[in-house]
Amino acid sequence: MKQRVLIIIQNLSKSGSPLTFLHVIKALKKAKYDIDVVVARVNDPRVDLEYLEEYKKYVSEIFLLNIKSYTLINRLFPYHAYKPLLKYANDSKYSFVICNIFEVGALLVKNHIAPKTIFYSLDRLSLDSKYKIVNRRKKRMFDYLGKSDCFIALTSNCYYDWFDLSQKNHFVLLDYPDIELKLESKTFHDNKIVLGIIGYYCDKKNQLFALSLLKKMNDSGINTYLNIMGYYFDNDRSYFNKMISFVNQNNLQNRVIFTDKNYDKKMFFESIDVLLCPSHYEGLGLVILESQYRKTPCVASDVLPKESQIGLASFCSLDKQKSWIETINNCVQNRKAVLIDKNLAEEFYHKLLRIIETTISK
Repeated sequence: MKQRVLIIIQNLSKSGSPLTFLHVIKALKKAKYDIDVVVARVNDPRVDLEYLEEYKKYVSEIFLLNIKSYTLINRLFPYHAYKPLLKYANDSKYSFVICNIFEVGALLVKNHIAPKTIFYSLDRLSLDSKYKIVNRRKKRMFDYLGKSDCFIALTSNCYYDWFDLSQKNHFVLLDYPDIELKLESKTFHDNKIVLGIIGYYCDKKNQLFALSLLKKMNDSGINTYLNIMGYYFDNDRSYFNKMISFVNQNNLQNRVIFTDKNYDKKMFFESIDVLLCPSHYEGLGLVILESQYRKTPCVASDVLPKESQIGLASFCSLDKQKSWIETINNCVQNRKAVLIDKNLAEEFYHKLLRIIETTISK
């Protein structure tokens, strides 16, 4: 008899977490598991369900909920907000539940809901609220997560400081880029530098830093352009509006290219010389791996996990704009040829199944 697993995820937007969980699902399907999925927050189907058709290829059932976790009352009482998910997890047909929403993972462990709870941390776990009461509540939730039957972290950035990493139920499982490995050498522009940045428009992704870098380089006489691939949510255009204001105020209209989020990524990497990833934090920053797979050097902020280094990544402090410019120039001038031969997909598949088999056999 096949074992059945429940996956609980925030949304199916075209971003890192749904893609990582799609890789988890593909691995489980290949290993003959039956899979159901609960999507917790479908507020805008156009954005929150972009991977829906792809998920349907591999799972038995998908349950769609509309939990408004962003409202003030639900932020104050997250357990109450996510309680509707428990009726799905509390079903004896499931051998284990895999979740990446920390409030839900904590709730499952606290209430001993699932036969086995596997929490897959795909982003930074930190106590960064300005409100002490919120941080106290989050710490309690993180403590519960540490007691999961299995705690998987995408990278070392996805733990939090007081976790005991020596515990046998704690693992690091690096995801892989969902893009074809480029075999031939990269072609760079000769008389200009084209930078690129990918991600939804927000302070976390820090596109304004890339725009300020663009201005600085052109002011210094370096013929530079910036290709921005991303999107904004309809209910929050504030960061995008700041970007547009910066472009207009600094006369960068002819230096900035906005590319649709669904544009072919291979073509995007072909069109740029260097990818920028100036995020304030990331669980991984999958685009860094994607860029290197396409033989495109990447310059990232030094707070991002170094597990993403497979040969063509450089890391700089966000406080040192000059070092970013020097590193970009070095990338373009040296045109370093690096053999990228890591089979991250195969490593991911085998390690995930070993972790699951170890967990459910206890």
